[in-house]
Amino acid sequence: MPVWGRPWTVVFLVVASVVISGLRTATLFVSLANVSNAPAVQLIEGLAAVAMVELGIVLTAFRAEQIRREDLAKPRHVANLRDLWRGLRVRLGIDAPRSWGELPERSAIPALHTLLFLTALVANVWITAQAVLLAVPGAGDLNSLEFAGLLLGQPPAVLLPVLVAVAVGAAAPVAAKVAGEAAARDTFAAQVQDEKAYLGFEQAVNEWRGALRQAWEADGLDLLEQELARQEARARSASAAPLPERGQASRDQVTRNNGRARPFA
Repeated sequence: MPVWGRPWTVVFLVVASVVISGLRTATLFVSLANVSNAPAVQLIEGLAAVAMVELGIVLTAFRAEQIRREDLAKPRHVANLRDLWRGLRVRLGIDAPRSWGELPERSAIPALHTLLFLTALVANVWITAQAVLLAVPGAGDLNSLEFAGLLLGQPPAVLLPVLVAVAVGAAAPVAAKVAGEAAARDTFAAQVQDEKAYLGFEQAVNEWRGALRQAWEADGLDLLEQELARQEARARSASAAPLPERGQASRDQVTRNNGRARPFA
């Protein structure tokens, strides 16, 4: 079952978080790229940024969940000293290397999912907290480490607005990541339930067919002989019945035409 069949709370959270986070991400991408001042170009660039980052977070969450479920059916591979020793022997030319089919499959989708989330997180936090951060006294001429030390040394009246701005900025991308992963889990779980229900139906049908086949193999010949005997007895009783007299037959064999009877003889 697709994601739209899941609880509406998850769907609403996905849509809302993508829209809120996408607006901030598009704003940062357009301001940093500065490709053109034409509104149409900026609109296209902003939409492309949203499609790449926010929608990418949701789509890669589905693919990462699919990879995780596929990995559950495989034996777990853990790095160990034996593999390390074998790899060293292969590089020394002592052992032959393994074929590609023997190596564990690796996918960059989970790493891409994390990268897109971090991109959205940084973009949202910066757009939301930019004005508050630059308003900190002495923040304009410091690098990131010096600014962090300066920020931690600020009084609560200065530090609290910064923390609130950071939390507000981080809420949308975190919600997009969590809701996307929840939607992926719900969708694949519903698909598994549908497959189990279909397999249960197929099993019930196969069991019914097997029971019917066993019943036919056990009693089919007897039932067939009984039916043939009934048909034969019915045919004999029909042939042994007395024929009607000629006059009676003539009176019974009539056709009706406009409500009047016309005898054959």
